[in-house]
Amino acid sequence: WLEPHWGALLIRGCEHGVLTGNTFNHVSLSLDSCSADVSDNSFEETELTAVTLDGSMTALFQGISIDGAVEGFSVGDEVEAEIRGTFQNVQHAVSACNWGSTCSVDAAYVDWSEEDGPTSPELVCGAVATSPYLYEGSAHEGGAGSQNCDNSPTPWEQLDSGQEAFNERIAEAEATCAELGDDVCEAISTAFNCLSAAFDLGAGQLPFALPNPFSGGVSGSDWKTAATTTGSAGAQWLSDSADPVVAGIGKVATRGFQILGLAGTFISLAQAYNQCAP
Repeated sequence: WLEPHWGALLIRGCEHGVLTGNTFNHVSLSLDSCSADVSDNSFEETELTAVTLDGSMTALFQGISIDGAVEGFSVGDEVEAEIRGTFQNVQHAVSACNWGSTCSVDAAYVDWSEEDGPTSPELVCGAVATSPYLYEGSAHEGGAGSQNCDNSPTPWEQLDSGQEAFNERIAEAEATCAELGDDVCEAISTAFNCLSAAFDLGAGQLPFALPNPFSGGVSGSDWKTAATTTGSAGAQWLSDSADPVVAGIGKVATRGFQILGLAGTFISLAQAYNQCAP
């Protein structure tokens, strides 16, 4: 049991660490390549960043309390973390690497002391899943994950941009098809066959079912909003599959794999929009 005062605690290079049930008063914690269960700890009046995670590692922070910090968590590349607990009196709660890179943070069932959940990027940014969130003891849906800290597009935003560009290219091709005939019309069919195959491949890697809106070609209208449908289904699955209580640190890597896989698949689908467009 620890009750450190004023300073910083650095732990480096552990495989199965356990650091639980402590009060950090004016003290920050840094874990470097140290996979550990760091549950049931409280951080009070940390001057800068309460918890810094770097290096290849998994970490469980269950029952965590952070009260008073410039930054709650800073999460670097190759880190997989799960956070359950409360934040209050923090300027920023969680910063993580970008979506689609090499880190993931499951911060569902966290009380951010905000009735509408954590704003992004003001309170949370990077590859952080935050739904459902807690407020006054009740769980609430919170939509998709947070924005990237550097304002680069998230997988959801990349999907939307790809859809918008694809729709525009198809509209242009249809107009040209009506004017010039079969050769251009064939390019439209080829584009849908390409995107249908890419969608089947991507959807097969997702942990939830999605109908293929491109298999029927340009007829119908479901394909025009496929990115929104896919993104919403992904966000809903992230929320529904989050555990209020994490069974143990062994679950952290599994959850990280799921989050990284979802983001990677969405990015691949976004790229397919551009590659398949006529």
